[in-house]
Amino acid sequence: MIDINALTVRYGEQSVIENLNLHIQKGTICTLIGPSGCGKTTLLYCIAGLKKGNQGVIEIDGETLNDVRSSSSLILQDYGLFPWKTVADNISFPLKSKGYAKDEINHKLQSTLDKLGLKGLENRYPTELSGGQRQRVALGRSLILEPDLLLMDEATSALDSITKEAIQDQIRDLSAQNKLTVLVVTHNIEEAVFLGDRILVMNQGKITHDLNNDLDRSDDARSSEAFHQQCLKVRGYLNETI
Repeated sequence: MIDINALTVRYGEQSVIENLNLHIQKGTICTLIGPSGCGKTTLLYCIAGLKKGNQGVIEIDGETLNDVRSSSSLILQDYGLFPWKTVADNISFPLKSKGYAKDEINHKLQSTLDKLGLKGLENRYPTELSGGQRQRVALGRSLILEPDLLLMDEATSALDSITKEAIQDQIRDLSAQNKLTVLVVTHNIEEAVFLGDRILVMNQGKITHDLNNDLDRSDDARSSEAFHQQCLKVRGYLNETI
């Protein structure tokens, strides 16, 4: 799905990403964690087509990435919702901007509202929603065009723990249902461990650890000893980067 070969990104004379190579299989949820300033968000923006590297090549689904890709969606930390638009208008905005017919817009909108538990909130504005509801609206707007790649930059960081966990559960469900490839930038160890089929630890522009994560995601997974041990392992990797 994603192939990155010898990617280098510089800001002036400083290398933020240095000769990075990475392959992410289709349908995988990858979490990317590391200290502030290590290059995580820059890497995400490169994969989103918003930032170009000084050297190297990014291929997505077999095609070289040269610009923003229509089948990729990006959710930022502040969700990027339009405060003057209702829930329905925020979610359906990508369809309207691409000229979809009204009947198709309504069908896709209703399906998305059902899927994300937003029925009854269609006419509310973002300021009238909780943090978790705003996050689900952002997910809905990103998923309504049926992307094959979802990129998330600290998108749950402002949420309380219970809401954050509910959103994490929903992301895993949506990925499984839609065979969606997901890359999540996070500072939260527990989020990285619960969400990631693969956990990438980054420091100084390089992937320092690449951990396959076969953790059981049953209802009580977060309270299991295996989950706790995996968190300790990731914490140890992060401590090496400080």
